[in-house]
Amino acid sequence: MNKTLKKLIAFVLVFALSLSVFAGVFAVFAEDATVAEGTTVVEEIEEEEYSTTTFFDLFVRFWKSIGDFLKYIFYDVFLGKPAPEIPPVPNNRYF
Repeated sequence: MNKTLKKLIAFVLVFALSLSVFAGVFAVFAEDATVAEGTTVVEEIEEEEYSTTTFFDLFVRFWKSIGDFLKYIFYDVFLGKPAPEIPPVPNNRYF
């Protein structure tokens, strides 16, 4: 290969790799909610309060749910009890 072809390939590769960097930079600036005139484009979304749980609390709730499941399968089904209600899915972005 001659040197000009190698330089052209190197330039194309550098340009392609730099596009991903520029995309990240533009994404950071696009996250800003203001425009040059000072008008707000995106309204801020109010975050709901969420309760933090400890690992121990999650561990206990997990094993309680396993115990409730096994109790339902091996005990409540034979008594004809209905299945328990499904708990709602947490509506926050942290889980």
